[in-house]
Amino acid sequence: MTGHGKGWITILFTLIITFIYADGVQPDGSGTEEDPYQIATLDNLLWISTTDSCWSSHFIQTADIDAYDTQNWNGGEGWVPIGAFASFSGIYDGQDHAVHGLYINRDGGGGMFGCISNNAVVRNLQVIDLDYSVTGGAGGVCGMVRVLSSVVNCHTSGSIVSTGDEVGGVVASLFVTSLHESSSSCDVQGDFRVGGLVGVMNDGYISKCRSSGTVTVTCEYGGGLVGEATGGATIRQSCSSGDVFCAGPYVGGLVGVHGIGNARIEDCYCLGDVEGSENVGGFVGITGCHSYIVNCYCCGAVQGNEDTGGFAGDSQLDVNVSNCFWNIDTSDQQTSAEGVGITDEEMMSIGTFLEVGWDFIGEAQNGEEDIWCIDAQINDGYPYLSWQTFLPNDTPVVPSVAATQLHGNYPNPFNPETTISFSVQPNDTATLAIYNLKGQKVKSCGEFQTGEYKIIWDGTNDALKPVASGVYMCRLKSKNSTQTRKLMLLK
Repeated sequence: MTGHGKGWITILFTLIITFIYADGVQPDGSGTEEDPYQIATLDNLLWISTTDSCWSSHFIQTADIDAYDTQNWNGGEGWVPIGAFASFSGIYDGQDHAVHGLYINRDGGGGMFGCISNNAVVRNLQVIDLDYSVTGGAGGVCGMVRVLSSVVNCHTSGSIVSTGDEVGGVVASLFVTSLHESSSSCDVQGDFRVGGLVGVMNDGYISKCRSSGTVTVTCEYGGGLVGEATGGATIRQSCSSGDVFCAGPYVGGLVGVHGIGNARIEDCYCLGDVEGSENVGGFVGITGCHSYIVNCYCCGAVQGNEDTGGFAGDSQLDVNVSNCFWNIDTSDQQTSAEGVGITDEEMMSIGTFLEVGWDFIGEAQNGEEDIWCIDAQINDGYPYLSWQTFLPNDTPVVPSVAATQLHGNYPNPFNPETTISFSVQPNDTATLAIYNLKGQKVKSCGEFQTGEYKIIWDGTNDALKPVASGVYMCRLKSKNSTQTRKLMLLK
């Protein structure tokens, strides 16, 4: 090749790199602690994603951000996570603002952030109505959190579907790091090590967190809160209420696999139903060597083929489970590898727990931290954690926004039917319809006024005839926006 040819290649390469890294709009600020970058628009977020030189800086989000357009980015692959190929090591403070409708549909994994490490902090952020379909580890906020980093007061809703390992509603994997005061209502699906909040944690710390979405695992290791917790992993004052379904073993209402190296769970509970093949427990699928579980309970139905128990499916040597209970009436299980089975009535009585030393508000004999509460009108009458707040219908508060939103559908893929969830904000109207990939309308679902909706599509067209297997688009169209989601029908 001539020198001129090489020169043109160099210039072209430079132009391509310049174009890529010119994406987005640089926000106000200089990125220092005293003068952080001020993130107010989707273009500002794009600038962070494509400018790796800023990934050690300070950021504050100053407004809610509409990110639904990311479904049209990168040939339909959507958002590229911040820290996708080098770790984010800065501080991102969402200031309790939200990012709505973030979309990812690509090989690999991640989340809004890919990997954060080296004392990075992501805090006070909501990632609402997210829609991720990936082949690797994925978390609603972060894919991987490492090396003394932390995620604090972050909340997610939407759907995460992965064909890979390590999937969580907020974080995919947590190593020597912490997650505090965070929640997820995401429906989460993956192959291996899948949790409503965190896929896998090792030597990490979780406190005052909760999850409420459905967890679906196609292989093994699934938990309502955490799929696998090992090493010095510690979970305190946290809970889950979503159901857990696993095609294989090691399934628990709170944690699928727990133990091996002084892992601890203290003052936690779970309410969801649990189903798996073996090593299935209402609270933990299997708890391993040198592990501790103290002052915990579970109340969901439990179903498995082998090594199935009301509280724990199986336990190994040097396990310390104390003052823990399962509900023999709701679980349909009379035995367990660990824990004590009690009736539904006993589960609603404060005396059951005071007798073994649980620390409740209003008593002093068991401590002054006031960890637990109980009220016949809240949490179905079962004990709950004192930091929790509840809506009038006893549903735990999940961050939400007053906006017209297409939340997604579950299950997805589906056969023979799927439930589509959406909301219409005050003073707005919206129509919902199903289209094929040619843009032809398949099903008109109606016009809707203000409110929250869940409708079932049974895979038929307007003539009530079954449609063929394949990918369809659900479209919610209102006065000010049009939102779409992919539906996959498998027969």
